[in-house]
Amino acid sequence: MRTRSITRRTFTRSLALGAAAAALPGGVLLAFAGKRLKVGHTGITWGFKPTDAEQAIADVGSLGFAGYESFGNVLEFWDKQGGLKRLLDAAQVPLRSAYCPVNLTDPAKRADEIAKLVRWGKLIQAAGGSVAVIGSIVESGP
Repeated sequence: MRTRSITRRTFTRSLALGAAAAALPGGVLLAFAGKRLKVGHTGITWGFKPTDAEQAIADVGSLGFAGYESFGNVLEFWDKQGGLKRLLDAAQVPLRSAYCPVNLTDPAKRADEIAKLVRWGKLIQAAGGSVAVIGSIVESGP
């Protein structure tokens, strides 16, 4: 087994770069290895209720994050209230993605789950997003 040693100089430089990155406000474009990284935030930090999105988006925008991730059910809720895009625009933060949990294991639910994904995909696009993060949910028996 090969071991890798690190010098004090390398350790100190890494520590300083990490501290500098941690001190930057959210949303600041970070320079890392010559690439620019945009930092966004997900709405789950504020809670699971669709109404929590209003505060989450306002906070994410005021903190300077470069994007926001919502959820399919949140987009659906806000669609009935005039759409999530108006909240995003007011906070000057774009929607990047939405997490979309669907049942991928029950063949009897396949058609309904596909219809839900199509609906959510259209809502993602309407709010300015371009990514649907698909997560499988498994419902347990009685």
